[in-house]
Formats: sequence, C-alpha cells, structure tokens
Amino acid sequence: MLRVVRRPASPGWRGALVVSGSALLALAVSLLLLTVQGVSPLTGLKVLVLGAFGSTWAIEDCLLKAIPLFLCSLGVAVAFRLQIWNIGAEGQFALGAIGATWVALSLPGLPKFLLLPLMILAACLAGGLWGLIPAILRQRLGASEIIVTLMGNYIAILLLEFLVYGVWKDPSGFPMTPAFPEAALLGTIGTTSVNWGLAHCLVLGAAVWVLFRFSRFGYELRACGDNVRAARYAGLPYDRLALLVMVLGGGLAGWAGCIEASASLGRLQPSIMAGYGYTAIVVAWLARLSPLYIGLIAFLLAGLRRGRTPAARPAGTGRLRFDHRGTDPADRAGRHLFPHLLHRPGEAAMNAELLVPLFAAAVVSGTPLLYATLGEMCTEKTGVLNLGVEGVMLVGCLAAFVTARLTGSPWLAFVAAGLAGGLFASLHGVVCLVFQGNQVVSGLALTLLGTGLANYLGTGLVGQAAPGFAPLPVPVLAGIPVLGPILFVHDPLVYLSYLLPSLFWLFFTKTRPGLHLRAAGEFPGAAVAAGLNAVACRWVGVVAGGFLMGLGGAYLSLAYTHMWTNNLTAGRGWIAVALVIFAFWRPGRAVFGAYLFGGIMALQLRLQAAGTTLPSSLLLMLPYVLTVAVLVFSSGRRRSAPAPAALGTNIEPPA
Repeated sequence: MLRVVRRPASPGWRGALVVSGSALLALAVSLLLLTVQGVSPLTGLKVLVLGAFGSTWAIEDCLLKAIPLFLCSLGVAVAFRLQIWNIGAEGQFALGAIGATWVALSLPGLPKFLLLPLMILAACLAGGLWGLIPAILRQRLGASEIIVTLMGNYIAILLLEFLVYGVWKDPSGFPMTPAFPEAALLGTIGTTSVNWGLAHCLVLGAAVWVLFRFSRFGYELRACGDNVRAARYAGLPYDRLALLVMVLGGGLAGWAGCIEASASLGRLQPSIMAGYGYTAIVVAWLARLSPLYIGLIAFLLAGLRRGRTPAARPAGTGRLRFDHRGTDPADRAGRHLFPHLLHRPGEAAMNAELLVPLFAAAVVSGTPLLYATLGEMCTEKTGVLNLGVEGVMLVGCLAAFVTARLTGSPWLAFVAAGLAGGLFASLHGVVCLVFQGNQVVSGLALTLLGTGLANYLGTGLVGQAAPGFAPLPVPVLAGIPVLGPILFVHDPLVYLSYLLPSLFWLFFTKTRPGLHLRAAGEFPGAAVAAGLNAVACRWVGVVAGGFLMGLGGAYLSLAYTHMWTNNLTAGRGWIAVALVIFAFWRPGRAVFGAYLFGGIMALQLRLQAAGTTLPSSLLLMLPYVLTVAVLVFSSGRRRSAPAPAALGTNIEPPA
C-alpha cells in the first residue's frame, strides 16, 4: 500500500549554519596559508578587516565593487532558480559594457536624460541576447548551457579586447576607448565616491524579490525548478521560462557592465573584466538565491576584494580572470618549441613542408586535452559529472612544477601531479558522494578553488623554469616519411598518451572492474541490488579521473612550457568537458577531438607568427568558437551514443 507523506522541510537555521560554517572553514584555511608563508594569522586578519572596512573611503570602495557583483549575482540567481546553469555572467557583463560604449561613442551629443537610458537599454539588450543564444541551443539541440555560456565568456572578452585594441582604440595609443562624454557618466551620490548604481541595485533587487515571491512568474519558476517533469505534466511553460530567465539574467549582467563602464571607468578598457561574473556564482549560492541575502554576501565578498589590496600582491594575481591577449603561456612557448611553424613573410602557400610540422604541433597541443578528456570521461562513466577539470588541471600543473624544481625528476613530478589531481578531485567526491551535494555547483566550486589556489601559491614562481621532458625521437619510426615527424619525434608523455585510449577502452569494456564502474553510472539501483557498492565505484571514478586530469596539467608545465605562469591551462579544462560530449563517451573519438582542437591552437599560433592581418583577438577566439560548434553538432547527434543514464544523479551511500 502506497502512502503519500509530506517531505519534512529543512529548518532555516540549518541553512544559515551551513553557510556560516563554510565561511569560517574558508577563513581558517586562508589563515593557515598565511601561517605557512610565515605571516602572522592575526596580522593578516587585521590587515584584511581594516583594509575592507577600516575607513569611510574603504567602505565606499566596497560598495563600488559590490554594485556590479550584486547585479551579476542577481542575474545568475534568476537562471539558477530554474535549474539552468548560466555560467556566462562574465561574458554578458562584457557585452553589456560593449553595448553601452557603442551608444556613448555613437551619440555623444544627446542630453543625459536620453543618453543614459539608451546606454542601459543597449547594455541589457546586448547581455540578454548573449544569454539567449545558449538558451536556444539548449532548448533546440540539447547543447549544454554550462559549456556554451563558459565559452561565450572567452569569446566576449576577446571581442571586447578586439574593440579596444582596434576600432575603438583611443587616439593616444593606449588600449582603451576615448573618454565618455559628460552626459554618459552616471555620477556619484552627494559628496561620496559611491555612484548611483547603488540606487539601481536597490530598485532592481526589490523588483526581483517581489517577482520571486508574489508573481505568477515567480511561482512558475519555483515549480519548474523543483521538478521539471512534474511542471511539464502540469502544463507549465518551462521552455518559455528557460528563454526568459536567460534573457533576464543576461540583461542584469549587461546592466552591471554599463554601470561599471559609465560610473567607475568613464570609458571601456580591458581592466573592466575583474571576474565579477564568476564571483557572482559563489555569491548566488551562498545567498541561497535570495535577492535580499545576495546584497549582504556581495558586500562582504567585495570587502574581501578590497581588503586584500594592502597586502601588496602583484597586479593580476589571485583574480579569477582569463587573460587571452597573446598571454597564453603555451602559445608563447610554442614559438620556441616549434620554430619551424614560423614561416617567413612573403610565403603565400601552405605546402607539405608546413603541414607536417603543423600536424606535429597539433599532437603536442592536443596531448594535455587528451589526458584531461579521458579523466573526465572516466568520472562520467561512473555517473559523476565533474566540472572542476580546469581547477584540477591547474593543481596538478602546480604540483608537477614544484616537485620538478625540488627533486629535479620530471617523472616523479608527473606522478606527483596525478596524485595531487586525484586528491583534489576527491573534494568533489566528498561533497557529492558523502553529503549528496549538487554535482554542478560542486564542480564549479572546484574550478574556482583550484584556480585561486594555484594562482596564489604559484605567484612567487611566475617566470621561473623547471626541469621537464625533452623530445625523444623513436628510432626507425621517426624516419618514416610524413608520419615519423608527426607522431614519433615527441616527448615520452606524448607516447604514453598513445596507449591510454586503448587501455581505457579495454578496461571499461573487457574487464569486470570496468563493467562494475559502468554499472554505477548506468543503473546504480540495479548495481546495488546485485551486491555492488555503487558509491565505492563512483569514488574510484572520481579519484582516477582526477589523477588523469592532474597528468594533463603536468604536461603543460613539464613538457609544453617548462615554466610557470598563472592560468596556465587557459580554458583547456572546459574544452575537455566539451570533448567528452563530442566523443560520445568513446576514447577513440576523444583522440580525434583532442588533436582537432590541438590543431586549431597550433594553426592560431602559426597565423599570428605569419604576420596575418587578422587581429590576434579574433584568432584567439578560434578554439572557443570551435568548442561551441562541436558541442552543438555533437548534441544534435547524441541519441546515437547517449550519456551514462545516471550521470549527474546522486545515490544514497550504503548504510
């Protein structure tokens, strides 16, 4: 006999306790890091608090930083309410700033009461349309909005840089636009340094709160977010809501970009991209998607940004910022690793002598992608989605670099990177397999944590070199025409990557342990009924996958660059996540995908070195545009090779 029982509601104090405990734990870890570096924790805490809230000017600066963070967080929360993972607030912020700048530069003669509303409208339209693109691709083709919005961030930032380094460049020669006219400046409140964007935040925050609590739209959001299938069965317009929340969220992030360009900078320049869109994800979840709490959390995190200023950190360190304008260390190192790719000006045709080294460079560029893709595929085969590939790769990359410098052994460093990657990925396992946390949110947090940790600990290593792997041509095979120079003149890690896909396929299709791991990802309930420990199988997938991701990071610092710089992965972790979908969870297709993307990266480098007239920002877009194109193509054909049936679904641990 079936009996319907009301699910007990979680008391409000429990959520507040979890958030408070998490904040205290994060603070304790930060103070521990200061202690390891020989800094007194109390001194560091005092500098942080006084730097953030120790003066009127500091508090006003916190409010200035909280304004764009609040609006981006509000936009993210709207989409998250519907369980749509909009990770693209950073790109939508950039498009909003571009839209506002276009109006300010095109209509400088308009009075303020017309110009400012037009700037805000253009910013909201630009950000909203940028958010609409992944929503349509998700709805029509089933493309992952996570990957599409993330790649959209890279593309939008590069588009912004293309404009400020190109058509909108200030006549003075600096990479920024001319100053906005006086009518395009938002202005400050009274005698303070706080701009009128604060008033915009108060009005918009109250409006979204009312919309959530007292409108039919808010009810439909809650109902669809709680249970999509039940909402569809009840006739709720889920598809329409999905489009609306992405447009609304993108519009709010675009509004933030307009305020930052108009009130804080008075022009458009690359420094406007301070990572507000990525931090907004953390703010939204810490505030439990509540507009009221978002304001408080945004102010406190803005205080952390402001409080670290007196610590005299080098510019750009510790910020979640993806710098693309020719700063990818792998691209810089490629000029030295592959001098034969740099053809002389005046050569017009690409002949066989140029194609062979280009294909060889594609193999090298694709090798870290292959390691990371197989690692994510291993994790997903067991039913766990880990979006923290970027962070795990960076942790492995740093572990390999430090170990190589300390021991002088590249092989020991390579193993250390895998162990560090597996250990760091186990944090994802704790959240999802022990505490039944949301796999998407946990993976995003892992990327944020890994990026920040690697940049923080690696600050003192920037520009330094470490012993690594050198090319080791294979006797006889290296002399084979065409194939020899392409496949057999590389370092040992490339040769190891040749074996991994076959071993991966054999393990998951021909061995009993591999079939057990797949069962945990396909039918965990049946696996448990058959006597398998499905949770233990998923633990193996998470740790083993993290090990392979760490190896992919190690390749960048030990074989590709032999030096350390922040954000060394440059988005390769996210490309690896997309490649798993492109490969239909098949290791053989992963090889093709990794080398395809490696070839695009190598081609981009070659075109820049050839002195092409195309701006470097547009060339740097190629891998990210291709990622979206491949994801759309793969999503449209995914029915031929579906994902593991229980992917992303948590299972109860054994009693």
